[in-house]
Amino acid sequence: MIVLSYGTGKTVSFLSIRDFLLLSNTPGQTCNDLYYRYTLYPGEVIKPFALKQQKTCFISSRHPNDKRYYKTIVRKCIAYDYLVVPDQHMADVSLIIDHQKICFQINDRLIMKTDIMHFLQETRSVLSDFSQKTDTNEFFRMCILLSLIIGAPILIYMITIHLLCLLIQLVNVPDRISYWLVMSVLCLFVVIIIYQFPSNISDSIDQKDWEKTFQQAYTEKNWRKGCVLLKSHDYQQTQIETQIAKNWLNQTDHPVLKYWLIRFLSNTPGHSNLFIQYLDDPHVNVVCQAVYALGCQRDRGLISPIVSFLNDCPYWYVQMYAYRALKRLGWQNNRPVVK
Repeated sequence: MIVLSYGTGKTVSFLSIRDFLLLSNTPGQTCNDLYYRYTLYPGEVIKPFALKQQKTCFISSRHPNDKRYYKTIVRKCIAYDYLVVPDQHMADVSLIIDHQKICFQINDRLIMKTDIMHFLQETRSVLSDFSQKTDTNEFFRMCILLSLIIGAPILIYMITIHLLCLLIQLVNVPDRISYWLVMSVLCLFVVIIIYQFPSNISDSIDQKDWEKTFQQAYTEKNWRKGCVLLKSHDYQQTQIETQIAKNWLNQTDHPVLKYWLIRFLSNTPGHSNLFIQYLDDPHVNVVCQAVYALGCQRDRGLISPIVSFLNDCPYWYVQMYAYRALKRLGWQNNRPVVK
């Protein structure tokens, strides 16, 4: 498959597989939606601490002189998505302030120590070190990744071979030609899959040619070509390109095309109302991009509708995008500090 993709000038990536094999058909969309709805829960078990969706911490000081750092440390933790809770038994990690030091503990087990000033100045680095020290599933995650990259194609190959052999046995094909027939059908199957991926766009295409090609794709309603063009765009958008994208977005029902059109339009201001319409889209990937685009609009007036949307959203993946959009817009967690 890799050789064929190289020979045909087509790129096969995880993003391309999602766009052109999963989201291009109803069964694939169902698998895609199941992934985004349910994988948070098993994924949380093996994620490193820094990537967990919910991170709770308990902060306390052992000496009166250390209390002056308490609120500053709380604000730093909140800024890096750690929810400060009042009960140590509710927390994933405890931060104990002790004589200019911060002790990171999990279940009363000391993980690491650092200076308070170092923590305040290099918060991201310190929290990253803590995440690495508590990560015991790195090898397991690597095995899962390898199983997806290597094991999944092998499994598909084995299933396909067995189904073809079973079919050949049912129709009583002679043994001397059955092998070649199986291989021929299998190669044809792979070629068909490869040709689901559109050809690459030349890196040397200039903006004038890009705009002309994009207009042509819109006229032909060629969503595959449109998606490849939108992925490759790295110029300053023109008014013509923006108008074509808006017109196409209002006319198409294809989730992949809507995904990339919204992402394309997110680079220009003034489309907030358009993006809000797609918060109710039936496709989770489109909703994620709509929320992402709202965060790119730099309009703090969008914070309230995003919060309202977030409170009713059932998808953890969309919730993550909404939270990132809120932070991009300058929203802060104003939860009172509990001491």
